[in-house]
Amino acid sequence: MIVIPEALARGTVEREGAPGAVWIARLPALAEELMRRWECVPDGAVLHGGVGLVVPVLRPG
Repeated sequence: MIVIPEALARGTVEREGAPGAVWIARLPALAEELMRRWECVPDGAVLHGGVGLVVPVLRPG
């Protein structure tokens, strides 16, 4: 499971309010779904910027 960095979660909720909290809550499942769809596996620590999540991945094969 992808863990959302606390600073990204906090900043998003402070900036966007309730819609931001909903987005943050859904973000781990969205990241997992995209990795499954693209046949990727996590490869390293999750990073973030001010408004986005970066998940390093590998695509085996």
